[in-house]
Amino acid sequence: MKDPIENVGELVRELRLLQKISLRTLAKRIDRSPAFISQLERNISKPSLKDIYAIAGVLNRPVSYFLQDVPLGPPEEKGHIIRKKHRRSMESQGIITEILSPKLSKGVDFNQTTFLPLARTEQKKYDQPGFETGVLVSGQLQMHFDGRQFDLDTGDSYSFRVDEPHFSINPSPDHPAVLVWTVTYL
Repeated sequence: MKDPIENVGELVRELRLLQKISLRTLAKRIDRSPAFISQLERNISKPSLKDIYAIAGVLNRPVSYFLQDVPLGPPEEKGHIIRKKHRRSMESQGIITEILSPKLSKGVDFNQTTFLPLARTEQKKYDQPGFETGVLVSGQLQMHFDGRQFDLDTGDSYSFRVDEPHFSINPSPDHPAVLVWTVTYL
């Protein structure tokens, strides 16, 4: 299967230039070095999931915009059905995020994330305002937002603003945690 972020650098460069955003400005706004952005745009370095979300916010695009198409099954299903084996996905530091949306939307991302034991996301905050809402399908998860820690168990749901600092941790040393969630941009 093709790497969904194989050519993300080309897309970033194209949008950055179109919007007349300097390499240094983009780097500063996503808290990365200009050298990293340069390497990313030349497809020498690969972005983390945090980088993809930050870049998407600065360039005013949904995260799904940066993921390349993969075979989606029979033509009559395209845009309506996405089979599990055809999901777009990214893995970084023990966190696997799959795009569940059969049709890429401009204002909504629909995802499933599996946190391997003790995996944690980096703290992030998006430039673009919106809400993340989800449900913990299995396992346990510590979510940090609004300056507080919330301990979620299987079946618990949540919602928070994505333009505020947030991060999550799977506290279990033995079991993964699976989260189904959306981001709706305002």
